[in-house]
Amino acid sequence: MIEPLTARELQILKRLSRGLSNREIAEDLVLSQGTVKWYNKQIYQKLGVHNRTRAVDQARKAGLFEVAQETKETAGSSPGENLPPHPTPFVGRKKELEDLSRIMKDPGIRLVNISGPGGIGKTRLAIQVARTLNSTYRDGAYFVDLSAIENPEMVVISIAKAVNFNFQSRGQSEEHGESYLKQQLLEFLQNKQSMLLLDNLEQFSGGLKLISEILRSAEAVKILTTSRERLNLQAEVLFTLGAMQFPQMKYKDDLDVFRDQDAIQLFIKCAQRARPEFDLTSDNAMDIVEICRLVGGLPLGIEMAAAWTGLLSPREIAAEIKANLDFLSTHFYDVPERQRNIHSVFESSWKRLSGSEREVFQRLSVFRGGFTREAAELICSAALMDLISLADKSFIKPDFAGRYFIHRLLRQFGDQKLREAAENEQIRDKHLEFFLKFAEEAEPRIQGGEQVYWLDKLECDLDNLRAALDWSRVSKGMAESGLLLAGALERFWGVRCYFDEGRQYLTAALSRTGADKSTAARAKALNAAGLLAYMQSDYKATQVLLEESLSIYREIGLAGRRGLADALITLGDMETELGNYEKADSLMREALGIMLELNDERGIARAYWQLGQCAVRPGDYERAVEYFEKALPLLKKLGEGSSTAIALSGLSEVAIRQGNFERAEKLESESLELRREIGEKWGIAISLANFGWMALRQGDLEKAGRLLSESLKLRVEIGDKGGTAWCLEKFAETSLTLGKRKTPPRNLDDYQRSVKLFGAAHAIRAPMSSSIDLVDQPAYEEQIAELRDHLDIATFITIWNKGKAMQINQAVDLAFEVVPW
Repeated sequence: MIEPLTARELQILKRLSRGLSNREIAEDLVLSQGTVKWYNKQIYQKLGVHNRTRAVDQARKAGLFEVAQETKETAGSSPGENLPPHPTPFVGRKKELEDLSRIMKDPGIRLVNISGPGGIGKTRLAIQVARTLNSTYRDGAYFVDLSAIENPEMVVISIAKAVNFNFQSRGQSEEHGESYLKQQLLEFLQNKQSMLLLDNLEQFSGGLKLISEILRSAEAVKILTTSRERLNLQAEVLFTLGAMQFPQMKYKDDLDVFRDQDAIQLFIKCAQRARPEFDLTSDNAMDIVEICRLVGGLPLGIEMAAAWTGLLSPREIAAEIKANLDFLSTHFYDVPERQRNIHSVFESSWKRLSGSEREVFQRLSVFRGGFTREAAELICSAALMDLISLADKSFIKPDFAGRYFIHRLLRQFGDQKLREAAENEQIRDKHLEFFLKFAEEAEPRIQGGEQVYWLDKLECDLDNLRAALDWSRVSKGMAESGLLLAGALERFWGVRCYFDEGRQYLTAALSRTGADKSTAARAKALNAAGLLAYMQSDYKATQVLLEESLSIYREIGLAGRRGLADALITLGDMETELGNYEKADSLMREALGIMLELNDERGIARAYWQLGQCAVRPGDYERAVEYFEKALPLLKKLGEGSSTAIALSGLSEVAIRQGNFERAEKLESESLELRREIGEKWGIAISLANFGWMALRQGDLEKAGRLLSESLKLRVEIGDKGGTAWCLEKFAETSLTLGKRKTPPRNLDDYQRSVKLFGAAHAIRAPMSSSIDLVDQPAYEEQIAELRDHLDIATFITIWNKGKAMQINQAVDLAFEVVPW
């Protein structure tokens, strides 16, 4: 039975357990050393021992330390008090904090390493975890900064200092070395139940052996480390810290959605330190998102960018980051030198790489948006072990789909290194050649049964394809490669609705010196540009581009027959939209003859369904159905998802016009399902519009308004002006129908809105020379006449002109007012 200890004896015993000397205990408790020695004897006597080590062991076994709860006023410093405060408030990282806390509480886990590139926020998160869990450890959590460590002995000393342990000297110099000090520390930690937070461990890898020994000898001690590198210890649980979340949307959304994102929260908090009145607004929201995108959600980058809000607007800050990586810097005196600018952060990690690792990494920086192992090997001569090594050191990050990624700012740093290297042009040329081959391999496959798979593969490497196209514009001797790559991506750009982007790249490729020769590559690129222009209802550009394409294909002769037929079909499609039905039919029949001559099933099917589309416009429904039904079996056999969807939608349109809504809905549902599977926004917009049209013709105005609005949003997004005008006209018809259901004068607003929308649609069609389909003109003219009857002529003209003067976004807003839901 142990004799009870007094409060003072418990205070002293607690300090004995921390390794404090009699002098330190005397200073801490404001006692004389003689008094401390007297208390020590009382403690030893009560515990039945003869020295401090056995006293501490005996007290721990008896649970006396659990009794010795001390306040700051009576007991001095308590466990966990050496955890450094955050210089600025801790923001976000809720999920990461929860995940790490859960992992650290797992009794089977002893060592957790928070890994990631410099500036990602490892230290802040680790300290917050330690603060959160401090009370769960009997002896608390302790922070050890290893950033300035230069030799092994200092690791031991730094840990001892953090846990308030004082080494004992035996008076023999040979016993004062690292081994002797380490042995004392290990003995001290044996009876501890605590967490050690070892920060910046990559600065000194000599601490790894000590970590292993602590884990072996101190079973109740857990270790949390931060490092830019993997530790490669058996006990290690790697927690790779990623970038902060920021909105991915391209358009302004509810500001509350933005505020929920960690990166936005951090930017606002940091900006308010530079300018207290700063806040997120609808005017600056997208610029702040752009800043977060440019720094890749890197917390240090966000902090450095936000610090400039005292002098610059978010838009100006974004522009500076684009122009110069070194713009991201700070002049705060209390920030370590190695973290005063982004370049220095990455340079410190760069210096830790071997020569071969540096060479491989700078080559890998040629990639945009990730890369595969195959691409890394063929372009950069990077072996698997190179990738593993760079991943272990947080320079690249693998995912579960077999791709590797480089943080945006780190890639920008590596790109600078590559530009300084002698092999810069060679690597970029190889990158272009690789992705040209990839695009050419994908091109025929995105027209068959593997369409979705290959469209997704191209989407996955879209940033690399963009980079390759950009390089083709400036690299010597790569003009032809640029044309070939741009031409090979025509169908991808069309199906996934990258109309503007595709046209810009095709125009750049066609305009480059050396790309002006009458080659098959140029003819194909012209045809691709013409098709994308047609899909945006830019018929003037369509005609110019296709006529040059046709000229080259005719000049080439037999080798250009397939391309010639494609161009003829697109030109015929354009003539259909312009109301030139006989000319359109003639062009498409010429194309069909070529396709039949070549026995090209895919081309034959395309010619048939395009002839079907042409027949619908003047109201020749019987011939339209004949052509669509000839195309469908071929398209289904070939697995042509997008073209099959067009033919089905064409048949549905005929059924709508004939009032067979049950058949129309069945056909359009099948079409929409295919289009959603492919991810074809242009086609989805058409199907939604047709469903809205069905509802309108059946009198369900609320359903019509909802479906037409979904279609209209998509059409505005992808720049489909012809489709936008069509939707506005259907909204105008809806508003007219709504007005007729009301009694005067309540219907005047509906009539005036209808006139405005018809005027806005007319203004969109006029510059394109786009006309109302011949079969629809009688109904259109009847609706206009009806509105003239309901409104006096002067009012009608005034409102019509107001509609013509509206911007597209104003017309869209007005359309959405037609049927509120």
